Amino acid sequence: MTSTYQRLKEETLRMVSGAPDQRLRPHDAVRTLAHTLGVSTQTVRQAVRDLVDEGTLVYTYRDPTSFLERSERSLPDRPVG
Repeated sequence: MTSTYQRLKEETLRMVSGAPDQRLRPHDAVRTLAHTLGVSTQTVRQAVRDLVDEGTLVYTYRDPTSFLERSERSLPDRPVG
């Protein structure tokens, strides 16, 4: 994996984490990242797929829209109490 591709994955996570309610419409993320980083939308889509396959991001659905969110497994443990 190239450093540019790794940076793309990190930027994708940062964008989703910084979004309101920590969720983002996939199309918006792909379009913004491709434009900002100067890569193809196909490359961004592949990075998103990889992050979903790794369990870092998940797709969620709220009538009738899909969103990308951080998975519960990828969030840091919160102290109880």
